[in-house]
Amino acid sequence: MNFKNGHLILIIFFAIISITYAFNNGIQDVKIDCSQIAKMSIQDQLYRADKRCNPIVHIIDSLSKGDSSLHEQFFDQASNIYMERKDTTYTKGFIDKVVSDSLFKLQLEIDRKQVKEVSSWLENIEKNRIDTLKCYSDILFIFAHTPEEMRDEVRALLESKKKYIHQINFEYLNRRLGM
Repeated sequence: MNFKNGHLILIIFFAIISITYAFNNGIQDVKIDCSQIAKMSIQDQLYRADKRCNPIVHIIDSLSKGDSSLHEQFFDQASNIYMERKDTTYTKGFIDKVVSDSLFKLQLEIDRKQVKEVSSWLENIEKNRIDTLKCYSDILFIFAHTPEEMRDEVRALLESKKKYIHQINFEYLNRRLGM
């Protein structure tokens, strides 16, 4: 056997060992379908933005005088007004509490399902690929509405992937999850 053949055999041997090790240790290349993530982003806001359950939308409409192009500009102000007056009759007549509670319950179920699915993807994806995905920000946005009972699990997952998440996204999720 000549020198070149010996090197080739060694390379093949180490490749087989590496592949076997990766396979046995659960390292996978999970495929994330960004079109699925786009659908999840829509579902993330399905009931949350519904005027029947979100009084802030009514306040924003008042502040912007119905100009939807100004809604984002008035969001913080509307949120503050709502938080100051939420225990008063300020929203009376705008919101049917039974409908609102039902819609938020439906949204919470969507949130649970989506957070579980995205968590599963991120647990199994090659670490160095997370922030190179086209829909990276949308994936992390799903975590912004993590139900309370799932937050510890999501915090642990994000902490384990911290060096693969852009700092600004990580800080945003820290604030949202109360980290």
